[in-house]
Amino acid sequence: MVLLAEKRVLRHWQVLAYICRILIYNAAGWVAIPSCNHSVKDQAMYAHSVATEMAKEAIKFAIRNEIKIVTAESCTAGLVSATLTEVAGASAVLDRGFVTYSNEAKVEMLGVDAGLIDKLGAVSEEVARAMADGALEKSNADIAIAVTGIAGPDGGTPEKPVGLVHFALSRKGKEQRHERRIFSAMDRANVRAATVERALVMLIESVTNRGFVSID
Repeated sequence: MVLLAEKRVLRHWQVLAYICRILIYNAAGWVAIPSCNHSVKDQAMYAHSVATEMAKEAIKFAIRNEIKIVTAESCTAGLVSATLTEVAGASAVLDRGFVTYSNEAKVEMLGVDAGLIDKLGAVSEEVARAMADGALEKSNADIAIAVTGIAGPDGGTPEKPVGLVHFALSRKGKEQRHERRIFSAMDRANVRAATVERALVMLIESVTNRGFVSID
């Protein structure tokens, strides 16, 4: 447990350091994310604030570019939208969030084909893509981010291990994007937290209209 916690803190600190180094470009020009010069002993306090800082950037640029967001979440059960709403002003751009934890919810709320789930499973590229498209269709948003995965500790298979997460982002007028990630050697809470972070990165990439961060 101690080792996992240490890995978690290190990963968060590396992500935060990366974000602090880069510049984001949008129509107004290059905009620097505020720098941070914290000592190593302060790293633990950023375990939660990394996601919050990402959310701030997503909200800021969504407001600036007049982009509305919708989320469709399975394994994170609303954590992405909850993180976005920690930011003041989120109501200006967050249209709604769908928590579709069960297969039935995916079908009923997002219009995902039940046959698709039966054939490929809820944790699959095709279902993630259908979730994102469905969320966009059933909302007033411009961008939809969808996540479906296996947070563990049970439910994994050799083909679909614990930590596997599929992400899909749909944006009006743009080609849909998909990512497959395996967050290995993490407990359930950390898989979910890592999923939130990656979803927020994908949102930032989209609302700033360019590629942004690659975190492995």
